[in-house]
Amino acid sequence: KLLLHSSKKTYSEMPLTIYEGERYLITNTRGVGHVVRGPTRIYIKPSEEFQRLARRSAGPDQYLIIRFRELGQIRIEHRHGPCSEFENPLVHESITVKNAVKLNSNEMLVVYKQEQEFIQRRLVPGPATFVPESNEWFHEFEWHGQDQENIGKLRPGGHQFTKLQMIPSQIYYDVTEVRTNDDILIEIQLMLFYEISDVDKMLNGSTDPIADLINAVASDVISFVSSLSYQDFLRQTELLSDMKTYVQLENRAGKIGCTISNVVYRGYKAPAKLQQVQLNAITSRTNLKIKNELDNMSNEITSFKLTKEMDRLDLKQQVDQLRSEMRHAIDHAAKEQEITLNQMKHQAAIEVEDSLAAHKLEMKRSDKDLEIRFLKELKSLGVDINAYLKGQQETPVAEEIQIHPTTML
Repeated sequence: KLLLHSSKKTYSEMPLTIYEGERYLITNTRGVGHVVRGPTRIYIKPSEEFQRLARRSAGPDQYLIIRFRELGQIRIEHRHGPCSEFENPLVHESITVKNAVKLNSNEMLVVYKQEQEFIQRRLVPGPATFVPESNEWFHEFEWHGQDQENIGKLRPGGHQFTKLQMIPSQIYYDVTEVRTNDDILIEIQLMLFYEISDVDKMLNGSTDPIADLINAVASDVISFVSSLSYQDFLRQTELLSDMKTYVQLENRAGKIGCTISNVVYRGYKAPAKLQQVQLNAITSRTNLKIKNELDNMSNEITSFKLTKEMDRLDLKQQVDQLRSEMRHAIDHAAKEQEITLNQMKHQAAIEVEDSLAAHKLEMKRSDKDLEIRFLKELKSLGVDINAYLKGQQETPVAEEIQIHPTTML
């Protein structure tokens, strides 16, 4: 009992002020008591005792669990908040404040209710804020859970909860002591992806679905590996990620309302000596592979150099050929230009000569025309043309003497 006063005390004729919102329990020596509400002021008799009653309050997302004393029995009542109640030791066994259960959209509660001699079960899906009645209780799940120190190991009872997750989930599980047909023990590491698809089927078919799933997958793995030798197993590990390998797992999951979406093979572990031998073999293969890769790389570099050298020679030859062709083209163009220029000069000379000859001919024609016009004019004046022409004819010169003047000093 939570009392604001640590103990009951007896006072003699003393006043007691009770404020607004307070309640006090007054009891006499015979054990009879009554509750006084404030605000008020009373006087306590020497034979009376008093104590302040504690007030229990529940918010909107809380509720009160009130245990009443009734004729030697306990009656329990749940009150949804917001509400409050004063805890009276004469009436109440206890009053407890509890938080309401809040459910997300992917969560679900399994609730049981006592109805006389029968028990009913119902599912409460989220999102919701749930307050149980006094005759209701939650299903307490206790499943295998992951071991915090070993991720591949599941511990019985390691996962305890009341809210059932309705979304896809996964578990890591290592199947130990798996023996091949050549008597080698190995450990298979898996990851299972599952989802609860039918809650009623799961509740009726299993108390620990995780235990059922890992037992079924262990059976499938042992059946698969036992038919193979160690080397065959190494060559066929990809089949451990194929759902066709897990027949018993799918059958068992269907019976307990679960759906297996995928199983992923994470690897394996072998005995230390075998691991060392395999590690040495892997190291040798890796070294050999590296050597081959280095040799291939060296060959590729040599081939690359030769190819580039040949490309360079081909390019040089192409450049030389291009230069020769360009020189030939330039020479040919120069010769053609010279020939064209000569032809143009010759043509120009011919045209000049033709022009001069035509000009001379034209001058002669002009002179002839002038002479003819002159003779016509003379004729019109009555001049004898024949006599005139005869007189114009001169005696040919027998000798020509040229005299040049000399410069006097």
